[in-house]
Order: sequence, then structure tokens, then C-alpha cells
Amino acid sequence: MLKQNYCLTAHEAVYEIAKPIMIYLALQCFQYSRIYQNGSRVELATNPKHLQLAFIEKPFMRQVFTPTLASAEERYLSIPHWIASLPKAAQDPLSQQLNLHQELFNMGNEFALFTDVDNEKEPYRQVFHFFFSKNDYSALNRCFNNIEMIEKFCQYFVKNAQSIIAKASKDPIVKAWYPQQTNVIKKNSGLNNQKIKLMQLFDGNNKLPDMERLSKREIDCVYFITRGFTSKQIGKQLNLSYRTIETYIGNIKAKCSLKTKFDIAQTFEHLVSHLVAH
Repeated sequence: MLKQNYCLTAHEAVYEIAKPIMIYLALQCFQYSRIYQNGSRVELATNPKHLQLAFIEKPFMRQVFTPTLASAEERYLSIPHWIASLPKAAQDPLSQQLNLHQELFNMGNEFALFTDVDNEKEPYRQVFHFFFSKNDYSALNRCFNNIEMIEKFCQYFVKNAQSIIAKASKDPIVKAWYPQQTNVIKKNSGLNNQKIKLMQLFDGNNKLPDMERLSKREIDCVYFITRGFTSKQIGKQLNLSYRTIETYIGNIKAKCSLKTKFDIAQTFEHLVSHLVAH
């Protein structure tokens, strides 16, 4: 018999930490996600069946790199509304998961809080999920009316769940799969050679319309977007402001006829991943 993943066995300990907020907000489930740049995920929840469905039985989330779909600058998201705004390729699996959770667990309204942690060794995104009954129509208002308390709870959870998160990190429910070049995580890593190699790829059979019009900084942004970096993280890597990075990203969209950062990641990921081997 295969050993059960630790993330699926920690629900009682997670519940003990989350119990006060669950009672106060009338939650159906609380979930903590830690998503690394290589695509591996730590997932902890008060309802293990919820995780079992999403990541094992019907693994909708196993090949979805969510940091490319939502900016941490947004910080707070109503998940059903967010899913509805995504491109179809990303929207379909997430919608299927949402519908199954409504049907099986009565979980329909989800509020999420995002934070990016610029860990020098291994940056990651944290997501705190608050699941409500699908018929709890005042749930989101309750969250926004108690946002300060929710922020404090998130800090409280990470502090008190350190040992649980550490164990789960050794046995992530999703293993590394998202291609990356690990040294780009380190600060002050130059991209000049990467730009040349990337342009060589664009000049080959995979040449894309108008790519030659991208500036060096725009190509740098393409690289980091495909690695799952947020605008804030790209700014830190390139020593530029968030607003400047957003301007570059806007230029990329316009020059390449793309609409979202997800489109950029999907369009160029297969090209940029070649850099790992060059």
C-alpha cells in the first residue's frame, strides 16, 4: 500500500490552529497553499477529502501554475469571479474543480489572500483560502468587513503551523514539474546571454510575429513571467519599479497581440524552457 501524502494526514492539526477563524466566519473549510517556483505545492486543509479530490483523484490543479494567473498585487480575490475572468485553457479545469466542490462539499464561495515571499533560497507564493457554503451569499462581505482580522490570522497561522508546513514541504502533494533555471532566483543574475539565446530561438523555426521588436528589458520580463515571477518579483530581480515592469508587460502584450500575463507565459514557455539546456 502506498504511503499517504503528509498533506492529507495533517488536517486535524490544521483544524486546531484554524478553529477560531472557522467558527467566527462560519467557514466550511480553510486551506493553506505554498507554491514554489518549480511548481511543487504544499497544501494543508481542514478537509482532507477536498485536497484528495483536487490533487489526487481528479488532479485539476497538478499542472496549473497559478502564480502566472493572478498577481499578488491584487492580494484579495473572490475565486469564483477570478476563475470567470481567466482564459478558457485555465478556466476549464478550475471551473470543473469549483463545480465538484459545490456538489460534494457544499463549498461555493471562496475568498483568497495572496502573499509572495522573497525567500533568498527558494521564493514562493502563499495563498490562504477561506471556503464558505455555496448558499452563504454574505460571505464575501463578511471577509472584507473583517479583513484586518483575516490578515492577522494569516500571520498567526504561518507562525503556529511552522512544524506542519516544514513536514509538508518535505512531502509536497505536487512534486516539482514547472521548468525553471534555478539560478535566476538569485539576485543580480545577469540576463544578457539569455537574451542572445532567446533571440536565436526566435530567429529559428519557432519565430513569432513581432518578437524582434521587443527590447532587452521586455525580453527579460518574458523570461521571468514564464518562470512564474510576479511583477513585483521581476522588479526586484531587475532593480526596477512595479509600475515600470507593468509598462514593459503592457508593451509585450501590444507588440505580440496578447491579452494577459497568462497568455505571455503560455506562448513563450516552450521557447524559454530551451534555455535550461543551452
